[in-house]
Amino acid sequence: MTKRQKAFTLDKQWAFVIWFTMAIQGIMLSIAFTMAAFLVRSLYPNREEGQLGWLIGLLAATFPCAQFLTAYVWGLLSDRYGRRPVLMIGILTSALSTLAFGLSTTFAMALATRFIGGFFNGVGVAMQAICAEAWGDDSTSAAKALGLMSLGWTMGSTLGPAFGGALSEPCTAFGSDFLLCGSGQLFHSRPYALACIAASSLATLSLLGCAWLLPETRPQEAPCRLSDTSASSERSSSHALNGRQHDQGVQMAARHSHNKSHLHNDPTAHSNDDDTSEPEASTEQEPLLQQRTQHHPEPSQQLHKISSSIGRQQSTHRRHPGHNAHQHASQEPPCSNSSGQSDHPSHKEGYREGGNLDGQDSMGQPDLDPEAQEQKGRSPSEDPWYRQWQVVLPVLLYGMLVFICNFLEELTPIFASAAPGQGGLGLSFAQLAWPLSVASGLLIPCTLYAYPLLQEKVGVLACCALGIMLNIPASILIPLPSLFLSTRWLFWTSTYVGLFVKALGKLLVINPATILINQAAPISQKGAVNGASSTLGALSRAAGPALGGGVWGALADAEFPFHQFVPFGLMAGSALLTRLALVYVPDHSIH
Repeated sequence: MTKRQKAFTLDKQWAFVIWFTMAIQGIMLSIAFTMAAFLVRSLYPNREEGQLGWLIGLLAATFPCAQFLTAYVWGLLSDRYGRRPVLMIGILTSALSTLAFGLSTTFAMALATRFIGGFFNGVGVAMQAICAEAWGDDSTSAAKALGLMSLGWTMGSTLGPAFGGALSEPCTAFGSDFLLCGSGQLFHSRPYALACIAASSLATLSLLGCAWLLPETRPQEAPCRLSDTSASSERSSSHALNGRQHDQGVQMAARHSHNKSHLHNDPTAHSNDDDTSEPEASTEQEPLLQQRTQHHPEPSQQLHKISSSIGRQQSTHRRHPGHNAHQHASQEPPCSNSSGQSDHPSHKEGYREGGNLDGQDSMGQPDLDPEAQEQKGRSPSEDPWYRQWQVVLPVLLYGMLVFICNFLEELTPIFASAAPGQGGLGLSFAQLAWPLSVASGLLIPCTLYAYPLLQEKVGVLACCALGIMLNIPASILIPLPSLFLSTRWLFWTSTYVGLFVKALGKLLVINPATILINQAAPISQKGAVNGASSTLGALSRAAGPALGGGVWGALADAEFPFHQFVPFGLMAGSALLTRLALVYVPDHSIH
């Protein structure tokens, strides 16, 4: 096995790096989401609940808002310069910004670190393109890679609050004898630094893993795959065969013209030709030779027939370029030879798709209307992705689902940390970490075992529908513990159940939505499509926390009973409307 072939068989190593990288990204994002509520309350202990809600929402929305500004640009840059540079920059920046966020002592510093982290983060865009491209025509492996990526993100974003809660405020949790917990020392003055340091260290490990193991998969630079080589050979052979047929046809027509003129001058020439005939023609010429012996059309007519036949073959090849080769391979550049130049005819100067030179038709004559021919032979996948409804709808679905999940993700710690008199639970970060940890622990076997079986059984779209419906009871169960403050076992039971249902619903919507996008995206536009979905996802992640904090702040001083259920009820209604709209989203999965 060559080194090039070996590079594309390291599936287990790739799978682990992909999963680990996205899990750490999810941890770093969700730590900041959950930590924002407690950090803002510690910075402004005397502010009213309404003002705190707006500030918490603003801080949580800063990262995705900055990501929204650049996500599509990172997708375009990854198409031009490669996936690895964009991936490395994103991981490094997110690690440094998370570390700086944990060291923040002012609200302005916290805002700045979150903005920088989001502005330079194109990890999701690059990783989605790598997953979709690395396995080439093997759609099953590509789907599994996308699933691992999405599962890693979902698991990380679910484990993040528990991870952050366990390591936040170490001087309170472990006592003043803990490392750097003395008066004025690091963890005493910055109680959230330890969690951010741990997350940044894990991000550094993922950076090293990506740099060491993940290849560059951008089509112009990706190593050749066996399927690419065979498809390229088939296409080259087809062009060469068409050329030989054309030359042989012209030669036979000319030879027949010469023989016929000779017969007119010498009646005995026919028998002499039979005695001294050339060796038997190849199989490719037999049908034409049979026509020559049975019928004797004029030379110009026979040349026209042969040329028309070859022209039809080339026209068919132009209309169906992937008929005899894999569609994916036909859209990617062929392998290069040892000199670095492509062996494919389409890379030669003047070549145009269809096997012809620029400005010529199948017979080498001037092409009278090249724009019309190009439009006639254009496939739907060559249209811009935003003109293809089967691509646009999954992207819009993803944006709406991200909005719902992140609205609930930020609203939950705001609600849990609020005072009971204001409709909250009055929990600290460490107290909230326990039910979050249990919910995350239960989610791990669901992620690794139950979810893949469910997706294989019912399909991607059905999993997404189930996840959307789970967000409706989750929106009711999360604020329910506020009614059981005096009954502790009901209080904690409803808290644990609500957080688990929320986490399970998030798992069942984000992962399928990501897969649907990459199944629908044209291979040549995956970077742009993933950039667009990441842009919309970033906007949704910004709008969700901002609106969640804003709605909570607006209702904080409301005098009507059960006002804490109102923002959660809004998300239940949004989930129901999204489920109704799901019927228009196509399912490209095979199950």
